[in-house]
Amino acid sequence: MIAGTDVTLVDLPAFVRRLAPRSLLLKLDIEGAEERLIPALVPALPRCCAVFFETHRGVAAWDVIRGALEAEAFAVRLIGERDVFRDGFAVRV
Repeated sequence: MIAGTDVTLVDLPAFVRRLAPRSLLLKLDIEGAEERLIPALVPALPRCCAVFFETHRGVAAWDVIRGALEAEAFAVRLIGERDVFRDGFAVRV
């Protein structure tokens, strides 16, 4: 039997708002939860911001995340692709 580990969860959009950074470089690898997090997170991000991210459901997930980022003036680029996984980079300055 493997012992469990307690993990503290963070509301990332609220955390970023509290920090109020002037700029931010973010790497997200949250195993498919990007589709839920990124649309909620984008409005909290500072104007000068870059995000590395991965999607897990092919074109459908890529389109959701790309749309959320582009709607907030991010330029989005596909930097890698394998099976249903897509690696992306988004920047806004």
